[in-house]
Amino acid sequence: MMRVISFVYLLPGLVLITIVSLLAWYSAVYTVLGPVALAIIFGLIVGNTFKVSSAFQSGIIFAEKKILAFAIILLGFQLDLSVFKALGAEVLVFIVSIVLLSLCIGYMVARACKLSPTFSLLLAVGNSICGSAAIAAVVPLIKPKQFETGLSISVVNLLGTLGIFVVPWLASYFLEMNSFTNGIVIGGTLQSIGQVTAAGFSLNNETGEIALLVKMGRILMLCPMVLFLSVFMHFREGATDKKRRCPIPLFIILFVAVILINNSYVIPEQMLLTLKTLTKFLLIAAMAGFGLKINLSMIIQQGAKSLFVGSTVFMFQIVFTLSFVALFFPPYSNWFHSLFSQLELLMSWKDIFLPFM
Repeated sequence: MMRVISFVYLLPGLVLITIVSLLAWYSAVYTVLGPVALAIIFGLIVGNTFKVSSAFQSGIIFAEKKILAFAIILLGFQLDLSVFKALGAEVLVFIVSIVLLSLCIGYMVARACKLSPTFSLLLAVGNSICGSAAIAAVVPLIKPKQFETGLSISVVNLLGTLGIFVVPWLASYFLEMNSFTNGIVIGGTLQSIGQVTAAGFSLNNETGEIALLVKMGRILMLCPMVLFLSVFMHFREGATDKKRRCPIPLFIILFVAVILINNSYVIPEQMLLTLKTLTKFLLIAAMAGFGLKINLSMIIQQGAKSLFVGSTVFMFQIVFTLSFVALFFPPYSNWFHSLFSQLELLMSWKDIFLPFM
């Protein structure tokens, strides 16, 4: 009986999301944006043009959280483990660097703008790791004001939505990169998995796969970050509650499990095609939920400073990522590697002192 009542509460929001999703699905035939990006656009238009009543909120939140998590799990059926062979030490160094630098810069810029420490940390975490999920993970630890949580999520979602269109364009045309480097740029800059998926797969499947793997690496940084923050807040406030669980999302574990199942080649081809179609529609529905929750009016009225902070961090991420890729990955890295080789040869002590030995 309780499940029936719960479904009744979810139904209005789910119906609205289904309508937006179907509109995006069929409109994609006539555009180059793709149904996932269109779902965000249509959701944003509906959410900011019409007053979406509270009766729809339960279904929208369900799509944003549960449906998105399920869609990401099923995305494992589209990933090939052979892609991991292309990710080397350079990508790992990049992931750690972009997360740590974004955290530091975001917090310092926010504090310079006279935002509160809790608000500054929310903006820094949301932009550097995984958007709304990262913000939600640190809220119980730092206990920010309610408007700070809502505004930081709105800023991160807005910038990420814009990035779905801006970042692939920069990656494709500014440096004329290949699918591998495109994926690194997209996975290293956009905030949520849904945004990374929308941007990556809008170029091609290989770019989307690489972008997802890089993004998963950033999400895994959430665990050490929250553990560190938990210990820090414990000693700062003299807390007695030491029972903190490592907040690695369950959907990441299941996502990896699905990848392993997919690469065992035990699933019939027809069933695999059905699962891929289901995944696509669920992802569209989840992105429609994101679009419906982006509050432009709140950002315009109250969020000038927070929008500036988020934009600053986002621009830094784009510049740093493009520079890193140009420096360490071909074809642009060939010149740098040649230069470094010459410098290593020149600075070799053996080459200098060998004639005198």
